[in-house]
Amino acid sequence: GFSATIDDPNHSSRSSFMLIPLLPIFLCFSVVDSPDGTLAQIMSILPVSSFMMMPARLAQTDVAWWQIGLSLALLVVSLIWMRNVAARLFAMGIQFYGKEPSWKDIWNAIRG
Repeated sequence: GFSATIDDPNHSSRSSFMLIPLLPIFLCFSVVDSPDGTLAQIMSILPVSSFMMMPARLAQTDVAWWQIGLSLALLVVSLIWMRNVAARLFAMGIQFYGKEPSWKDIWNAIRG
């Protein structure tokens, strides 16, 4: 959805924001040595990094059933919410074809 707001990736200042989803993946590699640590537990529950951290924790240690359920529930809810946000951003990107919308326009599209 966010990529639809970028008119030309070669000249846009927003292209660097496309790399932000990689940050939790790099953090997951740093906590894989201590799968029962606080940071690993938090990262396995937050939807941004749970898709990678929870399977790593499940393979290395015993995980409480409520952490698995909470992680899965938050992931499903955030996926539904992000799908709606991406649809609004894509629709706005199509309407602004030929120019990049401002950050205010993007924020208004995210809020609905």
